[in-house]
Amino acid sequence: MGEALDRVNAWLAIRWSRLLMLCLTSGLLIWVATSERDSMLSPCIIYTETGHYCPGCGGLRAVYDLLHGAPVRAWHNNALVALGLPAALLGTLKPPGRHSRQLGCHARGPSALVVGITVLVVITLYSLLRNSTLGAGLRPT
Repeated sequence: MGEALDRVNAWLAIRWSRLLMLCLTSGLLIWVATSERDSMLSPCIIYTETGHYCPGCGGLRAVYDLLHGAPVRAWHNNALVALGLPAALLGTLKPPGRHSRQLGCHARGPSALVVGITVLVVITLYSLLRNSTLGAGLRPT
């Protein structure tokens, strides 16, 4: 009985966290979609203080451009957001292993630790590349 209750509580926690994330994301998307492109921008503290672009520089403009059907302009503002946002949305819509469970096998996706380390490595490499001479095309326009 206790194990079943733990499973139900875990299931509810996951569902509520997904619902909260959906509400927050929806609110952000509505705010970005209804704002003027340049009215929501504030100067990046990291860029202002160091002269280096952080991984988020141009991110709001990229989200705005994606929502308004301009993926090329979004790529020029922040390539990581232009690729990562649709990938993250697809990842939440189709959790790994969902179809394999229907087929009877129990394939699981990567662990949260592997995903977290991968995300940190990608963000770090993106930051280093966009601030180098090789990544001049990755700087926000």
